[in-house]
Amino acid sequence: MLQGKRNRKVALQVKSAVADAIVHEIRDPRVGFVTVTDADLSQDLKYATIYISVMGDEKQRKGTLIALNYAKGFFQRVIATELKLRFTPKVKFLLDDSIDEAMKIDSILKKIHSESDDERSERDTSADQG
Repeated sequence: MLQGKRNRKVALQVKSAVADAIVHEIRDPRVGFVTVTDADLSQDLKYATIYISVMGDEKQRKGTLIALNYAKGFFQRVIATELKLRFTPKVKFLLDDSIDEAMKIDSILKKIHSESDDERSERDTSADQG
């Protein structure tokens, strides 16, 4: 999403406030190890999408996402208290799969690299013998 300087600055403040609240104030047992990876705000600053990454299996990720979305009113109060905006953005949490995708790509690249090393060592061995 294309964002202006003010929008990006407010998004970073929202990200920081939400991350701090998750670490220090949320006591829901469904909330696992969460990292707030990004926050996007609509141009009018009325809607905030908070992207999170959760360590664990799919069940833990979904449970955490449900718990955080259930507590979105709490997070809106946190944002209102800390940011002093004219309008408090409505909050929505989404899972950020970019870390998982990066790990998959890394795994594929390592596999390709090891296969090319194996082929190279086979060629070297056959060249030494011939």
